[in-house]
Amino acid sequence: MKLLKTIMALALCCALTACSTTAQKAKENKNKTTQVPTTTAKQSVATTSKAASDNKDKKDKETTAKNLEWKNIKLRNNLDKQKGLEIKYPEAVQKKYGKSLKLSKYPAKIVDLSTSSLALMAKLNVKMAAVSRTVKTTKAAEYYKDVKDIESGMRGVDTEAVIALEPDLVIMSGGMKEKYGAQLEKLKIPVYYTSEGPLVNLAANQAETEALAEAFGGSQAKEDVTAMYKAAEEACQNYAKAHASKKTAIMFGVGGKSIMLATSKSYFGTIIKMLGFENAADAKDVKGSGILPSSLETLVQADPEVIFLIAPPTGYDPQSLLTAFTKAKNADKAVYEGIKAVKADKIVALPGNYTTSRGLEIVPDLYHLCEILTEKLGK
Repeated sequence: MKLLKTIMALALCCALTACSTTAQKAKENKNKTTQVPTTTAKQSVATTSKAASDNKDKKDKETTAKNLEWKNIKLRNNLDKQKGLEIKYPEAVQKKYGKSLKLSKYPAKIVDLSTSSLALMAKLNVKMAAVSRTVKTTKAAEYYKDVKDIESGMRGVDTEAVIALEPDLVIMSGGMKEKYGAQLEKLKIPVYYTSEGPLVNLAANQAETEALAEAFGGSQAKEDVTAMYKAAEEACQNYAKAHASKKTAIMFGVGGKSIMLATSKSYFGTIIKMLGFENAADAKDVKGSGILPSSLETLVQADPEVIFLIAPPTGYDPQSLLTAFTKAKNADKAVYEGIKAVKADKIVALPGNYTTSRGLEIVPDLYHLCEILTEKLGK
């Protein structure tokens, strides 16, 4: 009997030991099973997060590019027309024109003779009684196809046609103030003056566009315009970071009897500077004039790596600029072929909208310029 009890006790002990061992192994296996997926999950989350981040960056770039296409630009508008109209002047020109132009009523007949403002007005759906004939050179030409156009530009302004419309607001370039704007003001026609031309820098262009956006579209339109300029500026800064700086020369009005070089004080010069280029003409611009009468000898001495060809918007198209440059080069072939840019075929001809300030139009133009330069100049 004692022997039987002893055997049963030994069997129970072995059983308990076996259970304990099995339980321990099960626990260890459970821990292993739990730990492996946990580690994998963390790695998976990290990988997923990186992929999501990469996709977001890609999507942001694609979105930015899409928004910088002219046809896709949209502006919100929360303007209360019942409060009349106030068009502020950028701080830089307030001494010249005052702080703002105020009208007690929102104008029913607006005549816009300012090329730099026409594109913005189209995006804000501002109705016009008439516009400048130069509207044909803008991206908003289709919007104004059924609107009367008036002679306005370097050849003068048809003030009689403007007066005949009996407008309650005229927008025109400040360069027309003394000769034409004064006539309208004497007849009690309110006039707002814009800054446009090849010597208006990019900062002034943005400040004026924001002022007009706020006046005709309210605070929301101004916010949208500011954001668009910022996006375009970032695109230019990214280009500058990704590409080596190159010495450049900007030839203004190619094909003339003399060579004109634009400096960093010019409209296109400020753009090129933002893109990280070195302007060879800056050292010669003692008076800060922006555009310098120069010579072929000066161009040879500067020996730029890139030459930009630009002209007024009513002047040459890119192909005409290249043709004029080729003609000049062939006339002094030995001299021109000694210039780095000519030897490497780094000649970039651009349409007229890069020559003078064009308001909101510069937003998509800056993005496209980065694409043009990447394709033509590489890294």
